[in-house]
Amino acid sequence: MKKNAGLLVAAALLLVVGGMVGYLMMQDREAPAPTPPPETRLFPGDLKDLTAASLARPGEEPVKLRQTAPPPAPEGGIGEWRIESPALYKVDIMMLGEWLGALRTLDAQRTLDFPAQGGAYGLEAPMLTIELTEGAKTRTLAIGAMNPEGSARYARLSGAPKLYLLAVGSVTTLNKSVGDLRQKRALDVTEFSVEKLRIETPGAIREIVRTPSRDWTFAAPPGFRADQTLMGEFVNALITAHTEPAALSQPAPPEARFRAMSPVATVTASTPAGEHRAEFRRDKTGVVNAMSADLSGAYPVQADIENFLKKPLEEFRNLKLLGFGFSDVFTLRYQSGAHTLNLSHPNESWERDGKPVDAAKVNKLLDELRAATATAFVDADAPGKAEITVQLETAGGTKEQIEFGGAGAERFAVRVGERGYYKCPESVLADLEKAAAEVAGGGSAR
Repeated sequence: MKKNAGLLVAAALLLVVGGMVGYLMMQDREAPAPTPPPETRLFPGDLKDLTAASLARPGEEPVKLRQTAPPPAPEGGIGEWRIESPALYKVDIMMLGEWLGALRTLDAQRTLDFPAQGGAYGLEAPMLTIELTEGAKTRTLAIGAMNPEGSARYARLSGAPKLYLLAVGSVTTLNKSVGDLRQKRALDVTEFSVEKLRIETPGAIREIVRTPSRDWTFAAPPGFRADQTLMGEFVNALITAHTEPAALSQPAPPEARFRAMSPVATVTASTPAGEHRAEFRRDKTGVVNAMSADLSGAYPVQADIENFLKKPLEEFRNLKLLGFGFSDVFTLRYQSGAHTLNLSHPNESWERDGKPVDAAKVNKLLDELRAATATAFVDADAPGKAEITVQLETAGGTKEQIEFGGAGAERFAVRVGERGYYKCPESVLADLEKAAAEVAGGGSAR
């Protein structure tokens, strides 16, 4: 009986506790929701219809920007813009996009009651005034003095009933000069849009073109195999030559001063949308200057292009004998004298003439082929006969065939179907033969 009485007491307690929890939950549902914090985002509408903007600082001519074409789609970016004052300039569209993004997400640290007089807040003579136009509506954001703690500045937005306290970092992001917002590159192109580069230097003309595989090479001589690392560095140096904002905040010097400098190169970049042309010259101090329509004048650029321009063509040649890199190889045929290895990779394992073979040994042979590098290229017929022939096909369908041989103490390689031959270290052939012999099961691959 005592046991049953204890159970009844426990049940009663559970009912009481459950009832209290339920009552409290009902009270929570009936209680009003917490009051949201004051709105601190200055432009909750995201400035989607912005068509013009200006920035003004005391003692400086305002920087005025205007949208010349809307984005192709509502979420397709910011459209096309230009600077209309203090002069007509091209816009650095990435910098402008960052600036507009900062405005659209601008949050105040907190809001303040609007004072009867704003003199104490530095708003009668603001350090920065931003004017924004959306259709027929124009709003002005005035940014004034620093708060006593030095962590923020007071700001007033026309039509807003409160003062805002903006973090110093936010103000710095918004406080752009004309140099910040101007196009900084001598060639307003991207590496992905350029199809051809024509480089005219004193006494020489070179053209860099895209191959069907989107690699870079020289148009002449025909069939030039270019080292993609060096070519990428060269192309990047040309198309990223740029001027610092401080220089662009000043008027361009007279063109006659630029013409008196020593010529370095004239570069024309061809894109599907048209051509961009920049001329580079070096002043007496060794600084390279560029003049182009994209820069709207002549300015010093941070471009180390002269070192590349002085390189002999042969220094850009790719001396790697095979270009399959780390692509998956589907078939490999290695022939040395009367002995042949027919290797295939139809699934996860390697096969030789349809029978399983040690994958580690095949991969060692592939590593030797992948690493095979010449010391020089010679634009002539090979000095001897082939001793080793290698044919391979990647899973992507790329095919390569190369022949190795020797003439006296010289070792060479020929890429079948291409002109000229490559001089090779003796170790290249020796290492290949050793790796092939291991796949064959010991002894010589011959």
